[in-house]
Amino acid sequence: MMTTLSQIQSSLKAYTSTTPIKIIHSIPHPHPPHHPISTLLILDSSFNPPTRAHAYLLQQAITRLQSQPKPVAAHPNGSPSSSSSSRVTTGAATGRILLLLSTKNADKPSAPASTEHRLSMMALFAQDLWDDGSLVSSASTSTADDAATAGTSITDSITTAAGVTTYISGIDIALATQPRFLEKSLFLSTPSDENPYSASLGDSFVQWHILGFDTLVRLVDGKYYDGGDLSGLAPLFDGGNRVWIVRRGGDEKKQAEFVGRLSLSRAKGGFDGLGWNVEWGSKVELVDGFDGVRDREGQVR
Repeated sequence: MMTTLSQIQSSLKAYTSTTPIKIIHSIPHPHPPHHPISTLLILDSSFNPPTRAHAYLLQQAITRLQSQPKPVAAHPNGSPSSSSSSRVTTGAATGRILLLLSTKNADKPSAPASTEHRLSMMALFAQDLWDDGSLVSSASTSTADDAATAGTSITDSITTAAGVTTYISGIDIALATQPRFLEKSLFLSTPSDENPYSASLGDSFVQWHILGFDTLVRLVDGKYYDGGDLSGLAPLFDGGNRVWIVRRGGDEKKQAEFVGRLSLSRAKGGFDGLGWNVEWGSKVELVDGFDGVRDREGQVR
């Protein structure tokens, strides 16, 4: 724990708060920027502390990824292109997990644990997941060869329904300075020197966001947008991006109805947010959370 904490503290000293999203630690090592990834699984939470519920959500996301047929493409020479025909199709796709901790929150106060201690807990959590193999199954030889070619030592993979092997190249732990979810997503989808995933951006790159139900409510609340207009959410739901919403304790029927209304027109009693596109509702999926005893962050604390 102390070694991890000292590593985190060292990384934080070099951290500039003007950087929208900065990777502080990676398991087992940083992803080679020249080797594009196809899917980024993003778990944005306060991680105070990380729990089995967080692990469960990541495991479920990996399982769901298996059932999502997806064309696999690699950018020639490691550079994105707007034309899919210019890409080289391969037999393996790379996924990566991003554990995201925001230094600011649009509604919630700062959590009791310090930033450096929460990052340390996230690093230990990620290492445990990686070491016990709970995220993915054993890789095929070809996948291991692909990983070695990419300069990695990854030995874990999953296979999609389309027969495409997707290996998880690692887990990144990062800080975000933006309080709003949309701003984080836009940064990750926009090429820049500060975006660690810039080399992956293109038609084949998708983001899978794992959010709590309360975050979804804030996401589609017009008070967080100029003029209450939600049309600015378009980049989030473009392409193959998806949003996973975790059920919270309480009125589960009400939560399901709220998510269901996102796909209905106003005439049919659907969500009436200004600028909302009902087609986006198909990208939002409600999933069951982990119901283990004392596994909510507040209960664990």
